[in-house]
Amino acid sequence: MGMIERFFAFMEQGGTPARTAWVTADGIEFTLPPDGTPEQLAAAEARAALFDPSPEAQAAWQAGFDREQAKRYVLAPEPLPLAVRAACVALMLSLQECRAKVNEVLAAVQAGDVSAVAALQTGDTPEQAFAQVLQLIDAGMVG
Repeated sequence: MGMIERFFAFMEQGGTPARTAWVTADGIEFTLPPDGTPEQLAAAEARAALFDPSPEAQAAWQAGFDREQAKRYVLAPEPLPLAVRAACVALMLSLQECRAKVNEVLAAVQAGDVSAVAALQTGDTPEQAFAQVLQLIDAGMVG
């Protein structure tokens, strides 16, 4: 999102919507809707004076905006975010399985007998990993 969009959102948050806006060398110029009163114009000008058009402010705002968009995306009900969530769950389950196996090996080493430790049975190929992701989606484990 650019500076103009950020300015409109800033003005809207302050209850002083702008009609048009454009970037100038001195910052941002704007107009109010035609039915704006002198009081609304004064409030809008006061609000606009608080707006920081610097590149640093834009970059900081953009970083926060991008983080919020990413959070919304992760939770979105569309197919691609659903697939990403399913892959994350599959990875988490694999990590849990690996942790359990590491703990089992550590316990066996401490006991002095690793002969009873079975090999870790996880998907070794991308196809097996993708199959696990599809199974998680089919089972409704992510939504």
